[in-house]
Amino acid sequence: MQAKAGRSASAGKPTTSSPGLDKILLAGPDLLVRARVLFCATEYLGAKCARSWLFDMRRFLRLTEEDMPFSERGLMESMTPQQRLMFEGQYLRTAKSRTVGLLLTLFLGGLGAHRFYLGQIRFGILYVVFVWTLIPALISLVELFLIGGRVDRYNENHARELAERVRLHGAAA
Repeated sequence: MQAKAGRSASAGKPTTSSPGLDKILLAGPDLLVRARVLFCATEYLGAKCARSWLFDMRRFLRLTEEDMPFSERGLMESMTPQQRLMFEGQYLRTAKSRTVGLLLTLFLGGLGAHRFYLGQIRFGILYVVFVWTLIPALISLVELFLIGGRVDRYNENHARELAERVRLHGAAA
């Protein structure tokens, strides 16, 4: 019989219903504290609900400061460790993928799917309205070469806004 997050009476080791959570619990108190802080940040910022927090934690554990682009590391320099955890957790969930942007541009570019993906709703609507002219399809062929930079700029702007929100939240607490 296993508990959700208790200790096994016979082995003295943590036992859970999830093997991923066992690894977190066995890794030590620092990692467990990081997991709890990430879970609290997830609930505060309203991103994903409790049933998917373990998946987010796995993604978070693989992230190191070397993996993040320079701009994100620079944004995190003046943050407290708790603010960094909040920032990293939210950034991982909301950052856009260059691959997804490229695939949307390639296959659904004529409908403006890549514009909707990047939050450019007005341009997306223009693509949909003029799809019958095939002009959006031609434009999307050119945008295949530009979408990587646009996704990077979106992620950078989003990271700056997110860092401001995290700092404001940390100052209020």
